[in-house]
Amino acid sequence: MVVVGAPSHNLGAGNATGAVYLYQLEDGKATQLAEFAGSDIGPGGNFGLSVSLRAGILLVGGPGQHPQPNNNPFYPEGEAYIYRIDH
Repeated sequence: MVVVGAPSHNLGAGNATGAVYLYQLEDGKATQLAEFAGSDIGPGGNFGLSVSLRAGILLVGGPGQHPQPNNNPFYPEGEAYIYRIDH
């Protein structure tokens, strides 16, 4: 399996919301198994900027998610998302 982050992907929630794609590699061919998007991701969240897949656990970073209360985009709190991948 291969996981690919697309942090600049634009989903319905706005620009650079991000997405992550899971692929199965077999006989030199890649088949997309799933697309992930953060449940609460917003514009500039960059979901998928960092990804890790090990032992059926997928970790995804969204460093631009949750701007500070004053909405200063230079100091987002960020968020990590965890998924269990059953193969």
